[in-house]
Amino acid sequence: MDVIYLDFSKAFDKISHSLLLLKLERRYVPRQLINWIASFLQNRRQRVALGSSYSEWAPVSSGVPQGSVLGPLLFNVFVDDLDDVLHHDVKIKKFADDTKLYITYSSELNGPAVLKLQESLNAVSVWCEENLMQLNVKKCNVMYFGHSKLAYHIYIKW
Repeated sequence: MDVIYLDFSKAFDKISHSLLLLKLERRYVPRQLINWIASFLQNRRQRVALGSSYSEWAPVSSGVPQGSVLGPLLFNVFVDDLDDVLHHDVKIKKFADDTKLYITYSSELNGPAVLKLQESLNAVSVWCEENLMQLNVKKCNVMYFGHSKLAYHIYIKW
């Protein structure tokens, strides 16, 4: 089994509100609920506090509120279509911003399996570009679980 551990860079902060609302529409979420979620996300502001000094308020145009019950749920809705770009033999496990791609195979089929995993990783790269997300390559890892040492490389690029 090969597993790729993915780390989305600033995952909860980068979600495009307009793309999220479009994905909710594509999932046939009732219009009234989409409008409620839109009002939850819109007109948010933030500022930085350092001691007793504060920055000016700035609008928040992307991201889902962290620390809320709705934040991780909305993130899961946003990345739900990631499954659709993977090779059918490559599986995915997701929980909030923790994402793992994996493939199981017998040792004589390691070459084709690795190609399928690399193909899927390349597709994830395209998905990230289309969805205005980035992977933190330094925090992404590849692990092999098996009985013999195999010689190949999977490339995570950005």
